[in-house]
Amino acid sequence: MGNVMVVLLQTYQKNNEEYYDVWSNRYTNSIGWDTPKQITTNRNEISDLVVTVDGLGNAIAAWNVETKGIQTSRYVPGGSWGTVEQLTDRGSGHILIDSDRLGNVMVAWGGWARYFNLGSGWTDAYLLKSGYLQDISFNQMGDAAIAWTDSQGVWVRRYTNNTWTAPEQIKTKDAAGIQYLQIDFDLKGDMIAVWSQKESIQYNAGENRYNAWSSHYTEESGWSAPQLILEPDHYDHLYSLILENGTVVWIKKVPGKFAIWMTRYIVNKGWESTLIKDLSNEIISNDLENRFRDCYFTMNLVGDGVLACKMVLDYWLDDTETIWATLFH
Repeated sequence: MGNVMVVLLQTYQKNNEEYYDVWSNRYTNSIGWDTPKQITTNRNEISDLVVTVDGLGNAIAAWNVETKGIQTSRYVPGGSWGTVEQLTDRGSGHILIDSDRLGNVMVAWGGWARYFNLGSGWTDAYLLKSGYLQDISFNQMGDAAIAWTDSQGVWVRRYTNNTWTAPEQIKTKDAAGIQYLQIDFDLKGDMIAVWSQKESIQYNAGENRYNAWSSHYTEESGWSAPQLILEPDHYDHLYSLILENGTVVWIKKVPGKFAIWMTRYIVNKGWESTLIKDLSNEIISNDLENRFRDCYFTMNLVGDGVLACKMVLDYWLDDTETIWATLFH
């Protein structure tokens, strides 16, 4: 297990006033969990707390402060959290953040982005394009890409050689019903985008179905036409779709089975899928759509991964949320 950084938001009452504190704790193999450290405190409401850890062990946390905008602080191993910096006075309820192995960081919000270079610091805020930001990804050389959706479809914009490219449209129109849009670089610098989208046909009255789609990018050819990852009749319902290191993990229901599947994109061959874990015997309630929430997946470069989800034991009888996880190699 490598080192881990956790940030969390704590609220409390003091002298009849509401306070909001951002705290952190770090786990290392040599020490275990360290003493919790306070990053900031504020009497204005704090929301949308995010954090990323780069390949050098540095961490950057960002959060939105009501009426003040987005703030950030940086942690250096062996030291402490630095002075809180103001990224923008434009408030946003949705912040994206990611970093690479070289110490570079990208933060995006509300159609804007700022890039942090380990040597020169933060760039000025850059207006990307109006729409709903969905994901950020880095390659191994400090280049980044951001994906978003709007009424015209699915878009990606790349940051390379300290310059933003023009927006690239990878799916035209029909953006309604898109979920889980994610992008990722492979070791060659090519990109994969995946998303799920609601079908126009309902198989049962009132029941929506979602297909999983992808597009592949190369410098030579640009973005490919969207293609189905699996044919629609191969599954009943898709509940979660997560992309990491060129691998997609999803939770889906097929007739008589509720399972985790993993699929990899193989150049010149397409998508190849593998059943990771059959959850059919672990499901207590038939109300599956309300049971799995906020799934997270990470995988290292040698193929070890962990999937964690918040899960409700029984949606109708007990809304207590528990953490469920599985590890695979």
